[in-house]
Amino acid sequence: MKKRAIFLVGGGSGGHITPLLVIAEQLKKDDPSTQVVFVTERGGKFVRIITNNIKNPRVKKIWAGKFRRYYGVSLWRQLIDIKTTALNLRDIVLFMIGFFESLMIIMLNRPKAVFVKGGFVSLPFGLAARLLRVPYVTHDSDTKPSLTNKIIGGGARFNLLAFSDNCKSYDHVKTRKTGVPIASSFKPYTQSEKTRFRQDLGVPQDAVVLLIVGGSIGADRLNRAVADIVPELLEKNKKLYIIHQIGEGQTDYYKHKNNRLKLIQFIDNMSHFGAASDIVVSRAGATAISEFATLGRALIVVPSPYLTGGHQLENAELLKKNQAGLVINESPALASDILAQIQNLIDDSSLRKKLEKNIGIFSSEGTAKAVVEILKTIGS
Repeated sequence: MKKRAIFLVGGGSGGHITPLLVIAEQLKKDDPSTQVVFVTERGGKFVRIITNNIKNPRVKKIWAGKFRRYYGVSLWRQLIDIKTTALNLRDIVLFMIGFFESLMIIMLNRPKAVFVKGGFVSLPFGLAARLLRVPYVTHDSDTKPSLTNKIIGGGARFNLLAFSDNCKSYDHVKTRKTGVPIASSFKPYTQSEKTRFRQDLGVPQDAVVLLIVGGSIGADRLNRAVADIVPELLEKNKKLYIIHQIGEGQTDYYKHKNNRLKLIQFIDNMSHFGAASDIVVSRAGATAISEFATLGRALIVVPSPYLTGGHQLENAELLKKNQAGLVINESPALASDILAQIQNLIDDSSLRKKLEKNIGIFSSEGTAKAVVEILKTIGS
């Protein structure tokens, strides 16, 4: 008899795909015979994250429609925007097609359990799973649940949350705090391991290492601001080394070279770079926060104010509330604000240590194992 598979559903952004890889890895680690099927949207560019990281993955693609909402813009203004309304109407049709595709996939494959990461591709599949009584769980990485998970959350066996064990959008009896599924390479490292990572990077052991993570979509303003202040930082701090993961085509923001500045378009072993660093500047995505929290880094976040739902703003506020990171909101003074906060952490080692300690509450070490155990429970 063919073994029934566990389905992992997500798409629309890298943040909805990479956790699926982590869960798949843990499932295979626990039981190599486990069948895993990924479900993502047709035409999505992020499916390559799956195909580039997993050999011969089983992937099902469905049509999915996105309900466009813009943070800080009134519903009325969005409704009278002809382009936005037309795209939303088109995507209602795509959603309906995706829903019937999902019904067919579920009836033909009979999943053992479904992990729903959220994002617009998860809505048609989640509703189909609910209709056909297939056990599923939802997972929210951000402090504020996604619209998709709010809609389908009532039918889930459990609602998994990253940073809290309670959420007013869900029945508290079904909520579980699990953290964010992150790669197993993100873990507390020993001092000898950190020393080796610095040697690999060619960085002196007594240096203060600043890591700027600006390679994501929408980080252009952050990258420009950092490029403006780097010369002053390096001039003032002779033991400072800066590693900047910068977006493709944005290295021209730097007009001068310096042997204490490394510009990298993509870092594929971020855990080693993070462990070798003293200070990290990043956007306020939940995955990034969890990764650097697990490494125990002093973190400065610059939340994007333009993302749907204002999720990064709320993530940043939670960090600030717990004194687990420094928060800089975008403004005309962004560059000078970043400069001041970085210099503050360079000068105040006690503040760095405080942030390194407090951010530990957002650590996601062991999350994948916890999620897999829940999937096994609902699928048994």
